[in-house]
Amino acid sequence: MKLHLLMCRDCRRYARQLAWMQQALTLARSADVATPGLPAAARARIRNRLRNEHPRPPV
Repeated sequence: MKLHLLMCRDCRRYARQLAWMQQALTLARSADVATPGLPAAARARIRNRLRNEHPRPPV
């Protein structure tokens, strides 16, 4: 396989693209962890607003 990669320009390019994508996804995942979500108060306001506007039908 390594010999093929040495000879095939398209496969080398594909391997570089895969490596780039893997690095980009790894960085994106680490950025997602560091980015805080909505504060609890904001989530509660949204939840209450949705409940008030769309009450559940009685069971």
